[in-house]
Amino acid sequence: FLASSVSGRAAQADGCCKCTVMWAPFFDLSCDSAEASGSSGAFAAASFTGVDSLELGDFGPACVTSTFGRPATSCSSSALASATRTTLQDSASAPFGVAGVMELKPGAVGVGIHAGCIQVRGLRLNCPQGSGGRCLAAVPVVQDRAYWEVHVKDVGGELSSRIQVGMAANVPGPELLEKELGATPGTFGVQLGAGGVAPLRASDVLGVSFDQAIFPVSFNVWLNGTLLSTPPPRGLKGEQWPALFLSGCSVDWALGEEHWLFAKTCPAGFHALMPSRGLIG
Repeated sequence: FLASSVSGRAAQADGCCKCTVMWAPFFDLSCDSAEASGSSGAFAAASFTGVDSLELGDFGPACVTSTFGRPATSCSSSALASATRTTLQDSASAPFGVAGVMELKPGAVGVGIHAGCIQVRGLRLNCPQGSGGRCLAAVPVVQDRAYWEVHVKDVGGELSSRIQVGMAANVPGPELLEKELGATPGTFGVQLGAGGVAPLRASDVLGVSFDQAIFPVSFNVWLNGTLLSTPPPRGLKGEQWPALFLSGCSVDWALGEEHWLFAKTCPAGFHALMPSRGLIG
């Protein structure tokens, strides 16, 4: 029932429409009109300036400029308070359970089995401080070369929180899901945080590649676009699943290319995780 009044002009530089979106609880009411009417409806007035490729659906063009949280100057304080929003990046950086958090939606591949201490919603995984467990992708790596990302959203404590990115054989047994990667046969993991190969901080982006086209297999990890020095993988035989071990942190597992933040890190010849052949068609 919310309506919008959109005014803008075509941008000469990129062909997009630079727009200001004014929200009001009644159709085509200006911000001043909404204030005069004493309305306190949701988003009585808001101004958007500066985010590219924002999809507004029925409310306007797909390419606008926007800065969420920058209020229209002609609105009352109560209208400004209801109009205030966090930026897309800030929203995505909070662990789930917080109102208004934007989360990644599973694509062709989602999250598979996981330890009981790990809370899963969509592609967001959260493991409370003081506990730890594994989580596997829903499918094994069926192609020769695969790449995926892990976006760190929240870290409980930089000295104790940790994450391991790696591979694991899908061996039945819930007790094994509480073991670190590398602690059981057929698993391998590279640790960040708590004395690992690099510190772990919120907003970090981990890029991961797995190459089984030639033997021995190779496994590489990038931190915010920089290749890390990691030990070679050992004991990875047979079918392997992408795996994580989490303790005291919250992450988004970007298994699909549409969610990657460092797509340029993906080496040539590597692609997003594919659905299992048994699930295709």
